[in-house]
Amino acid sequence: MSFKTIKNDQNSLVIIKKSKFYISINKVNAKKEVSMLLKKYQDEYSDATHICYAYIIGPQSNYMKTQDDGEPNGTAGLPILNMIKTKALTNVIIFVIRYFGGIKLGAGGLIRAYTQCAKEIIELCEIINLQKYFYYKVTYKLKDTKFASQILASIDYEKLSENYDSNSVVLEIRSLIKIDIYTSHIQFVFVKNDY
Repeated sequence: MSFKTIKNDQNSLVIIKKSKFYISINKVNAKKEVSMLLKKYQDEYSDATHICYAYIIGPQSNYMKTQDDGEPNGTAGLPILNMIKTKALTNVIIFVIRYFGGIKLGAGGLIRAYTQCAKEIIELCEIINLQKYFYYKVTYKLKDTKFASQILASIDYEKLSENYDSNSVVLEIRSLIKIDIYTSHIQFVFVKNDY
């Protein structure tokens, strides 16, 4: 399973009808990181009129949230989220911090402004594809090498390390698929999954 995310965080500024929109896109892997970033921006921009954001976390968009922070409902966080979805990104949060410039934008104008901000910050980013791997420790006796080789030949995997002792072999491998093989001659121990 693969997904798209950003390689590095980015910041930008957009001015629309005298309102300043400070934009930040950050890579996040867990909801607790969202809380830490929100606190950071609330402290850094404590005098801002609005601190709006949206995020998607998880390779299957497991967690999503929007925040309008006082803007009319659906005019800030949702347009940001929709742009993240349009670009098929995950594990990202976009903050748009607005300083009101004295000219009201109206609901349609706000939606366009927050959409533009999200689009522009994403365009500054290098987008990367991450692939999910399953990591295993594979152990077998030296006398079972031929049998183990036949089993391993049927699996699409990458060998990360190979160690021998007096009577056994230990491999560390990673695979794009979950391996469900049970035999008394070769032992597959799931270690972790990671990107």
